[in-house]
Amino acid sequence: RTVTFTVTKVEAAEILPYIPKMLSLLINVKTIQVTHCKIAGEFKKAIGDLCLPSVRTLVLPSAANALIFASPNVTHVRCAGGSGSAIIAAMQDTKCEVLDGMIDWCADPRVVDRKFLRIRRRRVAYAALCVSGLVRYAPLLTTLEIRRPVNYGLGIMSQNTAPVDWVKAIPKLSGLKQLRTLTLTFPRRDQVPTDLPIIKAAREVMRKSKLKGEKKLIIRRVEA
Repeated sequence: RTVTFTVTKVEAAEILPYIPKMLSLLINVKTIQVTHCKIAGEFKKAIGDLCLPSVRTLVLPSAANALIFASPNVTHVRCAGGSGSAIIAAMQDTKCEVLDGMIDWCADPRVVDRKFLRIRRRRVAYAALCVSGLVRYAPLLTTLEIRRPVNYGLGIMSQNTAPVDWVKAIPKLSGLKQLRTLTLTFPRRDQVPTDLPIIKAAREVMRKSKLKGEKKLIIRRVEA
């Protein structure tokens, strides 16, 4: 039901062709976890036109987003590395209802949604741009986590504050008409002043939602 593997550069040409062969034989697999992938282009070519209709959950770094295209019935996607922009762009035409993990809402701009290239040139915050792509590509989301990724190139103390650009991104979540649970995962134990406007913006989104039934805003604190 669950398969976990890593993709490395070592002997990649020999090993990559066997990954889609392996996955196609696992007719009951529900969850695929890729712990590491540094060869996005080669991995995408290897996956090709593979179709995995049984898969419901994907835990992936951005570089392995080709598996999202191969999983038409996926309902839960978790970003486990990279900026996450490639994962958002790959969610088009999926049935994804849950998106969580360490997506960098404030990374250097990349192409998330071609429609928004002009907006990006006007220097609109990347956080807002990324959410605009999310609203377009994953309109069925019912559960979303906003969480800061760990940047291994920086000192550990650089990870303990939530980016202020979250304030610009969160109001655009109102475009997710099915959103029922929103989780803010802050990277330190105690609350700091910059957290307050972020929480307030999230409360407003959930309060103004026209979705009937119970809605939740969850505030978590997980030390980096």
